[in-house]
Amino acid sequence: MTKDEYIAFLESENKRYYSEIQQLTFEKGFLRGRLMEIYERNPRLGMTVIKGGKYYELAQKGGVR
Repeated sequence: MTKDEYIAFLESENKRYYSEIQQLTFEKGFLRGRLMEIYERNPRLGMTVIKGGKYYELAQKGGVR
């Protein structure tokens, strides 16, 4: 494998990984939005959404577990 072929191979792998990362990032945001929607529509689930920082967090509300 020549240097140019190796560079082309690395560029193609980079494109493939980048598209996979974009897809996973989209799915993570979609699922996080769905989860927040479920907890906001069903307050009886006993969870609250804490906004702040880089990620959202779910915290147990007080009461019986």
